[in-house]
Amino acid sequence: MALIDLAARTVRLRVVYAGPAASGKTTNLRHIAALVPSGARGDLVSISARDGHTLVRDDLPLDLGEIDGWRMLADISTIPGQPELVDARAAVLAGADAIIFVADSDPARIAAAVESMAELRTFIAAGFRPGLPLVLQVNKRDLPDALPVERVAASLGLMSSGIAAIAINGDGVLETLRTACRLAARAL
Repeated sequence: MALIDLAARTVRLRVVYAGPAASGKTTNLRHIAALVPSGARGDLVSISARDGHTLVRDDLPLDLGEIDGWRMLADISTIPGQPELVDARAAVLAGADAIIFVADSDPARIAAAVESMAELRTFIAAGFRPGLPLVLQVNKRDLPDALPVERVAASLGLMSSGIAAIAINGDGVLETLRTACRLAARAL
């Protein structure tokens, strides 16, 4: 949930990247850290296993600038996608102001995305804020057999289309983040 400091005129949003393991959540954060000037971001903190998978979460603080005299800050996090880390996912998602769901375009990975979305819906139904903004990023668009973006969205039960991305190249990464931050700020 957003933290608003009236005296300092700051708003701190929390945006969480969700989705199955190896869908590109951490890759998104790495590209954001590389693209955003160091004066507008903190250090990317990532706790990973030897195989590179996130163990708890990745975190990246950002300064989004000023809007109407208010300093907008964002804490960007990822959740681990491994099935056995369900408690860590719930803990990181608590207090989110927007969720970016990263789905893989690979037809062989759509079942994992559907399962991950079902779990996310269970978390939301269990008490997360109603109307929590959700942005779909359909990643790995460079795969030769990539499913159409609209088909991935429909498979996940989403009415709107997603944002096409190739996170490893940075394509669609900032567009996805901007969309989520804009929706989170509007929902305040």
